[in-house]
Amino acid sequence: MATTTIVFDPIIEQNTPNPSTITVTKSSCFIYGITDNQTGLLYWSGDNTSSSFTVDFGSNQYYYITAKIKSYKINDVEYNVPDDVIIEFVNVFSINDTTVNMNPSQTPVVAYAFHQFISYNNLTANGDFTISGTDRQMGLAMGMKLNFMSTDGSLSNVISSSPNSYETNSWALWGSLTNLLVNAINPNTDNYNNFVTITGDSNATFFQGYYNLVENPFLSSPEQLEDLYNQGVGQAIYQVPNLQHLDLPQEESPIPNNWNLAIKVNSSGAPNFIIAGAAYITFDKNDRGWLTTNVMAGTPNSSTFCVVLEPDGSPADFSPVVGGGLLGVGFGVTTDAAKENIFFGNFGWGPTQCNPHEGSISRFDLDGNPVSPSRGYTKGTSRVQGLNFDNDGNLWVTSWGSQEPFAPADVIYPFDNKPSAIVVYQYDSSTGELDYDNPIVKNLGKNGNPYLATFDVALHPTNGCMYVSCAGTKQKGQSGLFQCHLENGEVIITNKWNHEIPNSNADFFEGLRQVNFDSLGNVYVGCIATGKSRVVKLNENLVYQDNYTENINRPWSVTIDKQDTIFAGNFGTELLGLESGEHPTFSQLPFRTTGVTVMKSDGNGNYENGNLMTLPTGGAEVMLANGFPLYGNIATFANKNSRHEPTVYQQSSYIPLMRITSSTVDGAGNLWVMNNWKPSATIDILENPGGDGVVIFLGVASPAN
Repeated sequence: MATTTIVFDPIIEQNTPNPSTITVTKSSCFIYGITDNQTGLLYWSGDNTSSSFTVDFGSNQYYYITAKIKSYKINDVEYNVPDDVIIEFVNVFSINDTTVNMNPSQTPVVAYAFHQFISYNNLTANGDFTISGTDRQMGLAMGMKLNFMSTDGSLSNVISSSPNSYETNSWALWGSLTNLLVNAINPNTDNYNNFVTITGDSNATFFQGYYNLVENPFLSSPEQLEDLYNQGVGQAIYQVPNLQHLDLPQEESPIPNNWNLAIKVNSSGAPNFIIAGAAYITFDKNDRGWLTTNVMAGTPNSSTFCVVLEPDGSPADFSPVVGGGLLGVGFGVTTDAAKENIFFGNFGWGPTQCNPHEGSISRFDLDGNPVSPSRGYTKGTSRVQGLNFDNDGNLWVTSWGSQEPFAPADVIYPFDNKPSAIVVYQYDSSTGELDYDNPIVKNLGKNGNPYLATFDVALHPTNGCMYVSCAGTKQKGQSGLFQCHLENGEVIITNKWNHEIPNSNADFFEGLRQVNFDSLGNVYVGCIATGKSRVVKLNENLVYQDNYTENINRPWSVTIDKQDTIFAGNFGTELLGLESGEHPTFSQLPFRTTGVTVMKSDGNGNYENGNLMTLPTGGAEVMLANGFPLYGNIATFANKNSRHEPTVYQQSSYIPLMRITSSTVDGAGNLWVMNNWKPSATIDILENPGGDGVVIFLGVASPAN
């Protein structure tokens, strides 16, 4: 039987010559073992009147403790908490933890990291909330919590160091949330009442106010966001940093437009392999994330490695992975049904020597060993983007077709175009393997048009069909969406939807990106237009239903969780019109608000206007994992056709959440968002366009399976 010591440390005011000290003198404690789909198993309850106490526990893997503050001292003056003021310190710990620190800083992190497992509808015996879930789910949530603070109260190096620290506002936002809690421990109950009212429920407990804030981090208006910020202005400071004391770039407001906590990660596990151009991530049976990377950092060259991240965002001990034909992987990564084999689609990028003459698929086992040949599986493909499995274990691959550069580049690829196509590697039940030598190839468009640019493929949740999007190519290939299935060894297209290029507007073009589905079977696709970007909704037969444009800015990704919340990842708008050698200032960059558009469903397939979830700066320049600035030293040239007499300058970036291509929900409801391109790639796209790292928003989505 394990023994754990519960410790209440004095809470000391910071940055003042005569600091106040708050000491909890009495608290009503309840400790529960966490189980799946139960109200929790009560292991201990009682009034604590000492600075620490020891409890014996049973066989549960995880526990949570609530300590309702009954009385406290400010310096030497003791106060009782009114009966209608419920202030709790909350922590979660494992059976292996010998010390559980009831530092108030733990409380908001628990509310965010464990948000999807907290319930106020299934109360405990003492009428409090419950935390319930499987050991796997608790382990995932605990991993994110420990990125902020350990169970014994030690500050994590993750939140306090690059790429977090002051490079994002998360450390400071956490400090402000903590200070709001501590300042509510006050004989004057205004701080308590204001917080629970602003966060949505004047009858809530303080911890429930945190819970409500995670549910709606945007509050009801910009004025309420400012009200919550202002509640911390002029109050005592118990945790540093905080939003009120950030040193920010000119014109950057400390008032967040959303009260989310996030962690940024950018370590591949090896100092010579810098994450650049993260594009997509998928999770295996061990909840490790397999991350695609487009480019080698500091260059426009295709990456020849991918990254494997542990559930807490740290690199796996065998990361990065190489071999198997990896080359400039973009939107293509998936696992088989057992989540034991990982497949990458190689797209290629940059100069001629980095662009694949033939496309390929790479395969790895769970330990990061390449299974595919050194060139990958090459039959039938040309520059692969998305790939996915159907219900029969067949691997569907989108073959891009065109050999033109995907983005501005100073090269023309000397390779022949191939038709944009759907390629299927069939599952052979006799061998238990895919047949890589005899793929089914379905060319799309008239005469095998290579410019349809086949992009994404996804399995419908109920009808078993595969839905394929085409990005199209302006004035060369129409974008479109296809409903397909396999019949007698042939890909059959049953329905399609095209957005025609209007003859009256030759400059108009709308390219399609990720396709996804809600629980009702409706189909959603991100559409990038020269005019207005949108997310389009269609029924399963691809009949147009609706479109959404609020806070949408070139949405590459449409992620939909199990509660039908849509997370649209915005690629944003590029900075245009720069003359050679000009140096844009921070305030000139037009996409400081690039982020994820969050749209919540009413349960009937209808959506409210989208709110933009961002990650603002904390005032420090964004740095790469090797300690270099995001943009490095950039050479520009008076004559774009010459490489002589460059002007070298260093462009600073204060935008930690960059241009997004995708997001993925993990098993604890955290949203992993890919920084694919730099905020402004135009200024050095020929040299170094790749964005830095992955941003993980805690507890914002319904957990994936």
